[in-house]
Amino acid sequence: MSGVSNSASASPQEKLPDTSIMQTAELRAHIERCERLMRQEALLERLPDRGAGVKHRYSIYTAELERRKNEQELQNGENNAEKEGCGSSVGAPLGVGKVNSPAKVRNEETMPYMDPNYATQLRIIEEKYQDVRIPVEKIVRRMYEGSLSETEIQRILKDIPPKYFLTHRETCERMRELARRAREEELQKLKQQSM
Repeated sequence: MSGVSNSASASPQEKLPDTSIMQTAELRAHIERCERLMRQEALLERLPDRGAGVKHRYSIYTAELERRKNEQELQNGENNAEKEGCGSSVGAPLGVGKVNSPAKVRNEETMPYMDPNYATQLRIIEEKYQDVRIPVEKIVRRMYEGSLSETEIQRILKDIPPKYFLTHRETCERMRELARRAREEELQKLKQQSM
């Protein structure tokens, strides 16, 4: 049951869209709207059907989204089985698929950020740019060259204080200094409270 047109709980004049042709983002938007409406109890009470249509649409949209997630998980499982080789005798018993739970899928989506290679790449970028200053004049000229006169560009450049944009190393040093000051202030407050 991938698409739904009319159903018994929907009114005859209210034709529900075919959810099978909707994009996933569109489904999520409809689900969010229905959730917001269902939180408004006073508004639902004023509707002729007391919000039954909203709840029905919500169930249809969530069912379609769940169906798509399950379908995607099955496809991912089939792809993994093809990569690993289907002829292996060790593993899950026959009839038991390797379907990932939604929580595991979400964790795997965020895994690239926890990858050691990602950390290494960040460290390389940090080392490369830690002493690089932002080319303020170059950026200002590129932004305003055609629309402002040279005197206006010079005025903008003069308004920016020297060392306004810090290098990465200077930013880290400043953050350490601010953290040290905050700790000292907190210790002073604790000393005053204990007296």
